[in-house]
Amino acid sequence: MKNDAIKFEATPSDGTDFGSPVNSTALTISDTVANVTIGINNTAPKINEVVNVSSNMSDSDTVDWCLIKTNQTGAFVNNTFEIQATKGFCSDSITITVSAGNVVNFTIEINDTVGDIIYRNSTKVTVAVTPDNTAPVVNTSFNVSSPVVNDVINFSGNITDNVQLLSANITYNMSGIVTYANYTISGTSASIHNITTLTCTETCVINFTMYATDTSNNVKQNSTLLVVADRTAPVVNTSFNVSSPVVNDVINFSGNITDGVGLLTVNITYNQSGVITYANYTVSGTSAQVHNITTITCGAGCVINFTMYATDTSNNVKQNSTLLTVADRTAPIVNTSFNVTNALFDSVINFSGNITDETGLVSANITYNMSGVITYANYTISGASAQIHNVTAITGCVETCVINFTMYATDTSNNVKQNSTLLVVADRTAPIVNTSLNKSLTNINQNDIINVTANVTDGVGLSFCQFIDNQSLPNGAKTFFNKTVAGTNDQCSQNYTISLATGNVINFTVVVNDTRNNRRMNDTIITVVSAADAPIIKLNNASFSVDPIAGGNSIILLSFNVTDSQGVATINASKAIVNLTLGTPNIAQFRFNISDQGGILGTCGNHTESSIMVINCTISMRYYDNNSANWVINVSVQDASGQIGRNDSVTFTYNQLAAFSVIARGVGEGANLNFSTLFLNDQNIQAKAPILLNNTGNNDFDQINITGAALIGGNGETIAASSFFVNTTNGTAGNGLPLSNLPQVIPFGDSSPNLDILGGCPEQRLKRANLQQHMELDCC
Repeated sequence: MKNDAIKFEATPSDGTDFGSPVNSTALTISDTVANVTIGINNTAPKINEVVNVSSNMSDSDTVDWCLIKTNQTGAFVNNTFEIQATKGFCSDSITITVSAGNVVNFTIEINDTVGDIIYRNSTKVTVAVTPDNTAPVVNTSFNVSSPVVNDVINFSGNITDNVQLLSANITYNMSGIVTYANYTISGTSASIHNITTLTCTETCVINFTMYATDTSNNVKQNSTLLVVADRTAPVVNTSFNVSSPVVNDVINFSGNITDGVGLLTVNITYNQSGVITYANYTVSGTSAQVHNITTITCGAGCVINFTMYATDTSNNVKQNSTLLTVADRTAPIVNTSFNVTNALFDSVINFSGNITDETGLVSANITYNMSGVITYANYTISGASAQIHNVTAITGCVETCVINFTMYATDTSNNVKQNSTLLVVADRTAPIVNTSLNKSLTNINQNDIINVTANVTDGVGLSFCQFIDNQSLPNGAKTFFNKTVAGTNDQCSQNYTISLATGNVINFTVVVNDTRNNRRMNDTIITVVSAADAPIIKLNNASFSVDPIAGGNSIILLSFNVTDSQGVATINASKAIVNLTLGTPNIAQFRFNISDQGGILGTCGNHTESSIMVINCTISMRYYDNNSANWVINVSVQDASGQIGRNDSVTFTYNQLAAFSVIARGVGEGANLNFSTLFLNDQNIQAKAPILLNNTGNNDFDQINITGAALIGGNGETIAASSFFVNTTNGTAGNGLPLSNLPQVIPFGDSSPNLDILGGCPEQRLKRANLQQHMELDCC
């Protein structure tokens, strides 16, 4: 035990006897041996399993630390745990990372706190073998993905295993026979294959399977079904209802389709006029019939490709195409022209033609008859277009003779087209037109009815006659009258009413066309002369004066006699106009009466006395019209011929009038000025009903004087006149002029000492004037 003493003595011996002990030595025990255990939970671990290594330890002194060491990788891996007690426990979980058969050494070391002495304990385990339960991996492939009959098939496979391969096997069934091919393999990977020729028919199914076995007898198979593809297209037989179609024929393109496996779709296409048409059909089974009906719209010689496609369920496609040529039944196109449109008897005629054909031209011919003789001109042409012409001079026929020019064209299919044109030698002689009027050209008056007559002749035939005159219409246009004439000798006429006044010029025009559109024009120009004198007007009240009426109208009666050299019946009293004017025309004051407009200031009436028409008109003058001796009376009357008589030689005087009115403005307040809103102790109160001062004459006023008086009450109280104020506008209380017992001049404003109230209307000034007065009570 610790601290015990051990004595060592040496006793000599000669082999027979022992001598006395000598050189004795005593030793003291410094420490006790520690107790270290080691334990594991798995004595035969496998790779990737966890082994728990643990130890219980004790020492008479304090245990300092515990060290667990593992040597899986060839070097120790150390994990240290601190103890610091006389007894302790440590453990570590260690994952096995080495393969089966390897030996793993686990060691536990401890160290106490005295002398740093290390105590250890070790154990070893051998890694056990893990059972192989993993089958091999088998990947297969073919040299062709969609084989057909007689293809050579190479079925190959790549095989791997995590431990060890043993054998492989390939099987396939073809035509009811199963074939086996066996292979011995080793290692962890191998490749095998089998080559065979496909001898079964289309769409047969062959099951190719590859088996692989490892040394642990794990087996893996990989099977693939290989379908022999259908490569035989359907059978397509087509036919048409007509073999040689022409334009507008109806074509029925039909087909019988068969297939050994199964049909899926049918498609018909055809190209016509540059457009491809598609017709799709869904079919089934091993046989079907389809058709398409279409109308031939392309021209002769065009080629149409009719194609029928058939597709079976294996997507095999068969087409059957037939070119159908549209027969040429179309004659060439012949367009002809002449170098002249209206040939004369000595013209040189070039008759030319443009000829086209959709297939091919072969010949052309021109014929024409002139003076009873037929001429022939023959031409050889080719291609799809040609131009030919013939030049001949017109001889032996006169105006209006007819020549038949004909052009024939023949194509390679012997289709013939002719184009005939009748050429009429033109009539160039215009008709003869002679006109006359029913009245002398120098004696045509307004309102006359004039008849214009034309005698017309022509060598061939007359067509129509047109009359034109330039009497003004409301829109300034001319008037046109069309007449029908016929034969070679005829007459046309038109009546006109002369609507223009004296001095106007009228052009009467006659235009005549013949059947060849030759035209002749004949003009007759006349000047409208005066048919009568204008009416004569004489005023009966030639000189007078008129007094204005304050605030009202003065009625003036004007009487005048009208005579006319054509008689009183031609006088148009409804056109009588009376104006009273003062001043220059552009700014004059005026009062008027117009008979046919119902003037608002008067009326006119008339009566006949023998050869005189007496017209009486009343005109109202306003009270504010200017006083003057230069008011002019203007009278005008028109007669039936449009002549207007005038008289503006008489003046009259409109006298001066000074007049004024004072009224209360407020209707609701009556005519009295009052202070109905005034109460005791009120200041600066406006009166009700302001006073309105009106100028009711034609004089001008430049000031207004107002005299005030004291207001006397019933018991002797008074309010002085100076307590009342007056304003010329709607002024504020207290700002007006105070009244007085003496006349006060009311100013217009601060900048104008006097107030102007104009009465008359010189130069279009105000036609009436008024002043509004507001009265206020300043105090009471």
